[in-house]
Amino acid sequence: MLNAIAKAMMMDTQNIIAAYFGSNRQLRKDAIAEASDRFRTIITSLSTASNELEGTARSLSDSADNTTRLATVVANASEDASNNVQSVASADRRTRRFGPRDFGAGSGIQPHRRQRRATGG
Repeated sequence: MLNAIAKAMMMDTQNIIAAYFGSNRQLRKDAIAEASDRFRTIITSLSTASNELEGTARSLSDSADNTTRLATVVANASEDASNNVQSVASADRRTRRFGPRDFGAGSGIQPHRRQRRATGG
């Protein structure tokens, strides 16, 4: 009878230990599955963010190319405008130096010589 009671207690202890470790095993499996789901969600989120960043970088690169082209056009236009202003300024200096040229296009006569010829001098 003592042996029967000892065997029953051992079986009871084995069942308790098995249940304890079994429930812990299930808790670990559930925790691992939950962590796996969280990691998948994070990875998906990071992948989406990475794709959006790549698209933004491409857009910014295209904008930079367009800005560079626009800057080139503006620089060329500015250079042309500067050349035109210099031409006008140069012509203005000649006009102030020699007076208005209303004495005949292409005559080559400077105004002070024309006056001398007109007065006979």
